[in-house]
Amino acid sequence: MNFNTKISRYFTLHEALYLKSWQIYHIPTEKEIEDITNFAKSLDLVRDLIGLPFIVHCWIRPISVNNLESKYHKMNYNEFVGSKNPNGAHPKGRGCDFHVKGFESAKDCEIIRQKIVPHLNRLGLRMENLIGSWIHIDNLPVIRERFFRP
Repeated sequence: MNFNTKISRYFTLHEALYLKSWQIYHIPTEKEIEDITNFAKSLDLVRDLIGLPFIVHCWIRPISVNNLESKYHKMNYNEFVGSKNPNGAHPKGRGCDFHVKGFESAKDCEIIRQKIVPHLNRLGLRMENLIGSWIHIDNLPVIRERFFRP
């Protein structure tokens, strides 16, 4: 598998499948590829809105890593990085944590969040309402509101 393959206008398999803490790639199922690719197209629209490159921190966080060549095969990456939600967006490849190039601080990320919020409904996306040096966007169904506290 070529991890430099583009899955949308702006994003690659590397960004979606690289598990940074373990320095390995998750080998996706067909369903994961479908979900990742669909989500990447939505993330492209957010990237167009902002007009600057995104630096992906974390995309898929599989419950069971599928990489036969790794000592982490079948291990739970989502749990390893501290998530207690096995049904969240990251295990499905439908959520992404990132910052915008040149906007790395928590204050900078809040500026970017406020630019995105008015467009969430039109884009069919949700975004976490948290102060931090990253932005979380996903395409899971809205439970209460699109700009939410986890």
